[in-house]
Amino acid sequence: MKFLNRLLILFIFTALPAITPTYGQSCAEVFQAEFANKESFVHFSSGREMNLLVEPAKPDKETFLIIHGLGMDLHSLDGIAQGLQAKGFGTIQMDLHGHGKTLTKYMEHSRLVPDKIPYENQVEDLAELIRESNLKNVHIIGHSYGGGIAIALAKKFSNTSVIKSIHLMAPYLQALDRYYQSFNPAFVYWKWMVGQKGIDFTLDPLTKANMETILTRFYKDRDYPNNASIPLDKLKQLNIQVEAAIAVTMGIREFNPLKSDLDISRSTSIQLFAAENDQLVPRAMINQFANKLKADQRSDEVIAVPGDHFFPLKAGAELVRRILLSEKPH
Repeated sequence: MKFLNRLLILFIFTALPAITPTYGQSCAEVFQAEFANKESFVHFSSGREMNLLVEPAKPDKETFLIIHGLGMDLHSLDGIAQGLQAKGFGTIQMDLHGHGKTLTKYMEHSRLVPDKIPYENQVEDLAELIRESNLKNVHIIGHSYGGGIAIALAKKFSNTSVIKSIHLMAPYLQALDRYYQSFNPAFVYWKWMVGQKGIDFTLDPLTKANMETILTRFYKDRDYPNNASIPLDKLKQLNIQVEAAIAVTMGIREFNPLKSDLDISRSTSIQLFAAENDQLVPRAMINQFANKLKADQRSDEVIAVPGDHFFPLKAGAELVRRILLSEKPH
């Protein structure tokens, strides 16, 4: 099933970093000098924790929240963050739940990765971070899975002017298999017969099994190409990475910006980027989303960028230029 292979590439992510961050801040403390420019954990009222890297804005400059894609970590978009910092803008980068050092710390207190890591957890905690740190005129950059989180986060502030702009780079808009189902005659008929829940009941176990097989093979080929066997401690870490990728994926399948009401404040401008050779988020899907937006919400037309789905990891300087041109943030 070709759509599964396209979907599963997205679940490949980098090895967990080994550097231990500083511990112990609340959302209201993230911009204090002792936590600036170093990784540290923030505690949320939910009881969850998340690893952050904060660069405070220069006077009269605004702040960008930079949300990485599935399977990546807070350093994946360093090129974009550093470009903004050079212009004096503040940046907040994070390891989302199920990723990087946030996942590492979670596993220190739990023996099991949950079956599902709801996207709502990411959104609730980032919304709390914005509110409790008293941020205004926030700009959000989201890549892939992080783009979906950016959309949901903007919806959280739909009755305010807190979110000034969102910049979506090949964003998650709908579970890829469901997107293809929408115009595949066999799936359309099947859905008419049994409904989406019936299709998912049948396909989800197959999806999980395929994800586990492909991800495990990828990690072995990448991290242990010359080893006939993997040490037990490394094998355990690999298994955790695979389980977390599956849990994060299953946690966002029900979120469907392509079909649901957008409900984002009209004061929030939206910029869309699409890769010319993206096998994971088709350009047609992004165009379909763009057509849902009001004319005064779109900062410009969908921007076609050379490369594949992972272009934000490589084209930091050009993306920063286009972002600053679109909205001219202060």
